[in-house]
Amino acid sequence: MLINSNDVSSRILKLQSNDSKAGTLSSNSREDIVNKAKKMVEISWTPKKDLVGWRGNFIFAKGKTYKGIPYSQTEYQKDDTGFLESLNKNDFYDYYTRFGIRMPKYGRDCSAFVSFAWG
Repeated sequence: MLINSNDVSSRILKLQSNDSKAGTLSSNSREDIVNKAKKMVEISWTPKKDLVGWRGNFIFAKGKTYKGIPYSQTEYQKDDTGFLESLNKNDFYDYYTRFGIRMPKYGRDCSAFVSFAWG
């Protein structure tokens, strides 16, 4: 699942305006959170081999450039920097199976996205 960076900014700002706790963040903190989220959404990468996507229903094709980090629910959750580093690992193209679901070994799910963005 890939997310549009404009959606990220607007959704975070909407949450901030509806959440009294968000008002306690400095503008620099808010900007840091939004910028980290955008980096994860806008990251570009090109697989050197075909990569199995979530549930095995999608293939990230060798040589094609993609934006965003693949959706995955493993203990190998990555932010933008970690994902780029993982591209060089020998096991990057090995798919992972959890609860009978095939997915990329290195990726990120929704809660990891929020955790990485908020630091």
